[in-house]
Amino acid sequence: MTQYLDFYNKKIITPKEVIEALKSLTQEVKILSLSNNRIDTPEALEALTNGLKGTNVTKLDLSQNCIKTPEEVEALANGLKDTNVTILDLSQNSINTPEALEALTNGLKGTNVKTLNLSKNEINTPEVLEALANGLKDTNVTRLDLRQNRINTPKAVEALVNGLKDTNVTKLCLSWNYIYTPEALEVLTKSLKGTNVKELDLSRNGIKTASAVEALTKSLKDTNVTLITE
Repeated sequence: MTQYLDFYNKKIITPKEVIEALKSLTQEVKILSLSNNRIDTPEALEALTNGLKGTNVTKLDLSQNCIKTPEEVEALANGLKDTNVTILDLSQNSINTPEALEALTNGLKGTNVKTLNLSKNEINTPEVLEALANGLKDTNVTRLDLRQNRINTPKAVEALVNGLKDTNVTKLCLSWNYIYTPEALEVLTKSLKGTNVKELDLSRNGIKTASAVEALTKSLKDTNVTLITE
């Protein structure tokens, strides 16, 4: 029984090609990878989500598909409402405007998506991060992956974490963001106290000294947050 179906770099672009590819789906398939194609039109994304209805796919990998506009992400997210997808990988796209992230998070309301991977999307300004975090309030997302977005200024970090208050996010991955200045780290740890975050991944951020790690751990002492720095 095959639980993993991989269409990596198969040059799937049109709705017709999407529909043809999905003919290979069986009830045993739980993970569907369509990474590195060009499934980036509303019509193709609608064809995809329509094809997922009635299947057992729980993880959908759409990384590296050039998805970026509000119309595209809205078609995708809205279409997931009647599917079993709980893990959505949108890494290495270009979903990095307030409008696109609002469309994405609005569409995710009422879906089963609990893990959202937006790493390598160049999401790093306060305005964009605020739109993303605020939009997650009425979703089921509990794990947010924002690796390699260069979220490293105090204002950007503050906008993100403050926006996560009243969301269901318990795991936040901020690795490879070059968050290492005392100012950014202080803002991050202070703002976390009003959120539901229980696990914070700050690995590969250049936090090299034992004193810096100790200071971080101490500042998170009263938050019950598990800190990952390696």
